[in-house]
Amino acid sequence: MSAAGLFETVKDALKLESDSDLARHLGCQRAVISNMRHGHCEVSAPVIVAIHEATGWPTKKIKAFINYQDPVAP
Repeated sequence: MSAAGLFETVKDALKLESDSDLARHLGCQRAVISNMRHGHCEVSAPVIVAIHEATGWPTKKIKAFINYQDPVAP
């Protein structure tokens, strides 16, 4: 799944209507969500943690949504 799919799933889970609502809930700017959604940058670790805190989902589940590759893993 892509970042767009992850964000839609999170919005559904939190009953949010827009990316602006999601950004406020996660404590970031809407432009950050937009850039990640459209593939201009990767979903960042702080956003992954914010999603975890907001949803209670394990970070492993969140990373699986976006096929996250840990940059420090061998």
